Order: sequence, then structure tokens, then C-alpha cells
Amino acid sequence: MRSEPRRGLSPAAVTLGLGSLGGALVLPWVIGSGYYLQLYTLAYVNVILALGLNIILGFTGQLALAHAGLFGVGAYTSALLVMRLGVSFWLALPISAAFAAVVGGAIGVSSLRLKGHYLAIATAGFGIIIYQIFANWISLTRGAAALSDIPVPTPLIVPGLVRITFETRTAIYYLILAATLLAVFVIWRLKYSRVGDALVAIREDEVAAEVIGVNTFRYKLLAFVLSACYAGAAGSLYAHYTRIIAPEMFHLFETVGSLLMVVSGGLGSIGGVIATSIFFTIAPEVLREVKDYRMVAYGALLVVVMVFLPEGVAGGIRRVRRWVQPRAKLEASVGPA
Repeated sequence: MRSEPRRGLSPAAVTLGLGSLGGALVLPWVIGSGYYLQLYTLAYVNVILALGLNIILGFTGQLALAHAGLFGVGAYTSALLVMRLGVSFWLALPISAAFAAVVGGAIGVSSLRLKGHYLAIATAGFGIIIYQIFANWISLTRGAAALSDIPVPTPLIVPGLVRITFETRTAIYYLILAATLLAVFVIWRLKYSRVGDALVAIREDEVAAEVIGVNTFRYKLLAFVLSACYAGAAGSLYAHYTRIIAPEMFHLFETVGSLLMVVSGGLGSIGGVIATSIFFTIAPEVLREVKDYRMVAYGALLVVVMVFLPEGVAGGIRRVRRWVQPRAKLEASVGPA
């Protein structure tokens, strides 16, 4: 499966991005603060989570399956810091992301000497270990009883200027939207940096990357750490939004959802992964209208995407562009009839 070629933003992409941002900003005023706003809020959490996986899978080409566990590390760390130690959410969020990054780095150091399906199996094993810790360390996580009544983010205060509270769904929506925009900006800068070039060189041909002087182990480890940092931040936001977390939310199989979002969006694509993360969060709920046939319809959608868009959404758009541009140039050269 080919991935997105490296290029700058086209005017069409900038226009689409600004239009999408405008739509996201006015969304609560259009749909209200009810159920569908909750869905979009969770969709943005999934965007951050999938973008993190995109760093290790899409940019670097390493199939790692511990992402759901790292998501849980961020969620439990943030919730426990706030509930047990009285730490402010604004401090718990970066600490959770950093701790998930440390755990991700430890997993990377332990498993990155492996390649291909061996790496996938090893990281899946770490994901299972993390899940078992959540499920069985009852005194800390409460296990299957779940950790509930997690506080919402504490007010954001700028002395003498503003005090923003997060008691409403709309306020938390804008908080998670802001975090998503920051995550998108960081990964965009990463993609078009020298570090991004090194990661993609590893994905395309690891041996050739080593020959030209790329320290492949160091860069793969960096990708693991950054990916885990994204997962940890997403977990923190998720915990304080849903206000309840349980081990089942971070099972190994939950990684498959993020994996699907990245692959169907297009490996290495940012816009494609954003679109599919939102789509695959909202589609199952919209399909509740067909009741017993909901999962059948959802499965059919997945099959259609993978059959007709094997390179993901981003690859499909590139294919259309390659077909349209030569025709447009030909018509321009021929001139009007």
C-alpha cells in the first residue's frame, strides 16, 4: 500500500482546512449541546489518538499495537493525579502525556530491534500487559468497577482578564478542539521537517536510510515516544470528558479502531486521518437508526472503503487529481471549440 507523497499544502487544501475549521468553530451553535456534540467531541479525541499512531505507522512504517494501552496510561495517570493527589488538570495533562511517552519509549527500547510482524506481536504483548495492570491493580484503578466521577477540567484563569470554566459540554468541546488543532499543527511541522524526512526515509527503505547516515533506531524510538505522547494526551482529555474510565476501554482490540482510521485515511496523510477519524467515530452512531443492521451497514462501509480506496482517502483524492489535471491541461491547450 503506497502512502501520501511529501509535498506542501496546495491552495485547495488550505481552503478546505480553513472551511473545516470554520465549520468546527460554529458547530455547537448549529447542532446545540446535545448528543451529537458529544460525538464530535469524542471524534476530536480520536483524531489526536489516530494522528499519534500515524507518526509510528504512517511516517515510519512500524506496525505497533500498544496504542490503546498508552491511551489508557494517559487516562488513568491524569484521573489519578487529579483525584488522589489534587493536581490541577492543567498540570495533569502534560504529566500524563510525558508519562505515556516514557512508557512508549520503554516499549520501543525493548521491541524496536524486531521488525515486521515480530514487532507487531511484541508491542501487542505490551498492550496486553498494560491492560492487565488496569484490570487487576484494584487498589489503584478499581479494576472492572471503573474509576468514576473524574472531575472536569479546572477553570482556566488569566488574572485580570478572563476566567473560563468547563462545566458545560460546549466549553469542553472547544477545549478539545483547541487541543486537536495544536496536535495537527505539531504533526504538520514534524512531517515537513528534517526529522520527518528521516522517518519517511526509514519507512521507504530502512537499509538505504542507514547507508546515508540516518540513525534508524534513534529515529524509530523518537517516533514511538511522540506517538505515545499523543496517545497520553488524548487519554487525559478523554478521562476528564467522559468522567469514567474502565479497563475495557483500553483493550488491545481498541487499537484496531485507530489502526483502521490511519490506514483508511492514508498512511502518512494528516487530512485523510482527520477525516476518517471523525467519520468512523460518528458513522456507527448514525447507523443506530437501522438497529439490528447497524453493524452490517458499518462493516459494508469498511469493505467499500478498503476495496475502492486501497490507498486510503488521501490516495483516492490523489488518483482523482491525477486523472483530472491532464484532462484540464489538454482542454486548455486545445482551446474552445
